[in-house]
Amino acid sequence: MNQESNGVSDSPSVSSGEVSEKDVVKYDTYRKVIGELKSLKAKMGEYEAKEQEREQAILAEQGKFKEALEAAVLKKKELEQALEAKEKAFAKKIFTKEVQEVALSLGARKDALDDIVKVGDWSSVEIDENFSINKDQLKAQIASLSKSKPFYFAGSASAPRDVLTSSKAIPAEKKLDEMSIDELKAKLLALK
Repeated sequence: MNQESNGVSDSPSVSSGEVSEKDVVKYDTYRKVIGELKSLKAKMGEYEAKEQEREQAILAEQGKFKEALEAAVLKKKELEQALEAKEKAFAKKIFTKEVQEVALSLGARKDALDDIVKVGDWSSVEIDENFSINKDQLKAQIASLSKSKPFYFAGSASAPRDVLTSSKAIPAEKKLDEMSIDELKAKLLALK
């Protein structure tokens, strides 16, 4: 048969069991390459171990950073709560002072100022961010309080019924052990 008709070229062909000269490597070269391969694999193993250590270190640092971040967030919340508490205390102090000043100007007794602050309905009094109080609303609330609780105010308080306001002196009563039986009976009937 003709080689060209079979599609085979003129070049020497290698059958499946045969090795060509191009494919043959000297044993020394083979050992050298295998040694380098083992060396490279060892270096690669070292680099992989170092990379794992580096990744572990990064994760550890991230954990520390995460803990530090959580601690910072917690501290921030605590500081915000403390600031809020201080603002509330300051606002209460300012408000109390304003209420007492306005109440005094409207005739409140000095000894009743704390009670006026406690019992008053201050929900309709507007206070802005700068702790400024709407004085007109405050005066209206204190005027309303003076009508509902006049005993806190000096001008509108009335004298109790059992006390005489005249300049006449009340005769001093006898002590019970100095009274006679008839006087005691009369006193008892007067109380009923």
